[in-house]
Amino acid sequence: MKKLSSIILIDDDSMTTFLNETIIRDAHCTENIHVFQTAVKALDFLSQSLIYDGREKGFERNSLILLDLHMPPPDGWAFLKEYLLLPETSRKKYTVVILSSSVEVEDLERAKTISDVSDFYNKPLTHEMLMEILNKHFADHF
Repeated sequence: MKKLSSIILIDDDSMTTFLNETIIRDAHCTENIHVFQTAVKALDFLSQSLIYDGREKGFERNSLILLDLHMPPPDGWAFLKEYLLLPETSRKKYTVVILSSSVEVEDLERAKTISDVSDFYNKPLTHEMLMEILNKHFADHF
């Protein structure tokens, strides 16, 4: 089994990110887990990674972003708006999956209209859910 280059967690809830990080570590699916509690810090990180070739920081075409929607401003929607401004060649390195506590149908419908959003899952992340995401979006790895 090949591992993902990285998994990026964007969520303002430290308990949630701790649990998600534990599940990801236990799955042994990546060596690189990056946790950001604000959309701004995550965007800064992604922008900085563009400066490098990609391989230098462990980014290839197999990195996963797990994004919460409801955070203090800027929220997940604002993150996506700025993320879509990154060069398409850079965005292709990532698979964006929304992982949210939102049960609003409007959020799911809105997410479907954003081409770079690959999937939408409701919290909490479970081992089974992570395996489903990996098998669905990274079948050549798992």
